[in-house]
Amino acid sequence: MIPEGAIIYTPAGTPHSPRFPENAFALISERKRRPGEIDRFHWYCAKCDDLLHEERFVVEDYALDPVSKAYKNFFENLDFRTCKRCGNVMPAPESL
Repeated sequence: MIPEGAIIYTPAGTPHSPRFPENAFALISERKRRPGEIDRFHWYCAKCDDLLHEERFVVEDYALDPVSKAYKNFFENLDFRTCKRCGNVMPAPESL
């Protein structure tokens, strides 16, 4: 959880998952993507830490909300949320 007033810097290519309280105001500054650059989203099994799924796409415009689309693709697919190693299923949130 990112505490109030904190600033984090994540270099390009570094996996990250910033978390902040619900209803928080966050200012996120992203560098400009290179043409054709692929963004990746990973989800891991809470039980055995195996990779559950990877969403990949070229982010042309963050105004199109690619992050929400990646989460929707993942959570709406039971196969993506089911661990191939141990069979654990990541529960979907009540709303996306």
